[in-house]
Amino acid sequence: MNNPAPSTRFRAPMLHLLLLASALMLATTVAAQAPAVPTRPEYRVTRFDESWGVIRSIEAKHPVDQLKYIPLTGSGAAYLSIGGQFRARGEAVSNFLSSGAADRTDSFGLARALLHADLRTGRYLRLFAEGKHAVAFSRDLPGGKRPLDQDEWELQNAFVDLTYPGTSAYSFTARVGRQELLVGSQRLVSPLDWSNTRRTFEGGRLIARVSAVTLDGFLTEPVVVQVNDRNSIDTNSTFWGGTARGSTPSPTFAWEVFALGLSQDSVALFGSNGEHDRVTLGGRLTGAFAGGPVRYDLEGGWQTGDLGSRNIAAWFVATDITRSFAAAPLRPTVGLGFDYASGDSDPADDKAGTFHQLFPLGYAYAGYMDLVGRQNLIEARAVATANPTAAIQTRAALHHFMRATTSDAAYNVGGGVLREDWSDDRAIGSELNLTAAYRLNRHTRLELGYGHFVPADFLTGSPAGAEDSDWGFVSTSFTF
Repeated sequence: MNNPAPSTRFRAPMLHLLLLASALMLATTVAAQAPAVPTRPEYRVTRFDESWGVIRSIEAKHPVDQLKYIPLTGSGAAYLSIGGQFRARGEAVSNFLSSGAADRTDSFGLARALLHADLRTGRYLRLFAEGKHAVAFSRDLPGGKRPLDQDEWELQNAFVDLTYPGTSAYSFTARVGRQELLVGSQRLVSPLDWSNTRRTFEGGRLIARVSAVTLDGFLTEPVVVQVNDRNSIDTNSTFWGGTARGSTPSPTFAWEVFALGLSQDSVALFGSNGEHDRVTLGGRLTGAFAGGPVRYDLEGGWQTGDLGSRNIAAWFVATDITRSFAAAPLRPTVGLGFDYASGDSDPADDKAGTFHQLFPLGYAYAGYMDLVGRQNLIEARAVATANPTAAIQTRAALHHFMRATTSDAAYNVGGGVLREDWSDDRAIGSELNLTAAYRLNRHTRLELGYGHFVPADFLTGSPAGAEDSDWGFVSTSFTF
């Protein structure tokens, strides 16, 4: 098999992406927008998406606002914003998918500090840097202190923005450097804030706002966390893509389409070896039926490309329907969800059918215990929430996991094999999650949770022998 040169590997997919973006721009008309009333920004998962220049127009200041907006010129157009987060979490696990081969009962601590500086010199130039220090204490489970747990004194984000502000109808920003990526619901691409170390990439990005559409393209390489050394760039992998979405999503309707490419020079994946070139094409729709209390979230995508000598043909679909009762006591919501991620029906043929979950936020959709990954997976879930006050949120979720194809393995949250295919049993297990969060004030959040996993036939039978598992956590964070 002749491999394309790295410089030409992405030419065809990127051409498709550019054609898609051009069509969306031509189809979009300029919508008049009413002037926005300045409000204090909310803290975001990706802190560089916050813009604190509006603080100068807000009369009622918080004490921490002195750090969020430090004017550097008389006009205030150039300013420095400083922020960060301190988070501590304790976890305890009992019989964590134990098969008798190793002790999987433990309790341990995780702590993380993030500190960033956002320098905006005006309308054209911006510099953003964020440092990270993440440590784990007394983690004695197999694997010890993993890259998910420990990453000391590292740069999480460090980039330069060059912006052509244009007009109210369009603007363009070029970004170069280390940066986190987030796409849509984070099912496919996420900074993975749940982990102690978070995820990041290095490369370039172009963001264009044209009328009511935002176009976002990137070409990057993943940053690999080294627990006992400086982090490195995975030069074997290239992650590229683009999205188009509505610039001002409405509570009643929002949309996004995406094309995401992952290219790796040499891998051993899903039973195949060799070069890996995969493109994921898909989209997402969210909104409320007739503007009422029933909301929907529908996302799906198709994967194509090559894995060694095999052709990739994989897909996923995910949907949630949620009903809120805003006038009822505790303001509850109830919802049902379904995820399907394809598996490989015949590992011996020339079609690679296992869906690749890319760089996801796993726990948010496949259970807080982080046991099961969204590959060769059918998941059905029921979720209920209650909010006794504006500051208190409670949630209960029940997940049931099955293999989509019985000729393929069950996969873990990291994308590796949880259990090799050894039987025709489809059911993997069920998981119950109970969580509660209390927002003490704008900056401080307390959270705790419990999970119980009941393995099904595919895990309990020989050679797995898994038993019921329990897990719990308590967490506190201060964000500024």
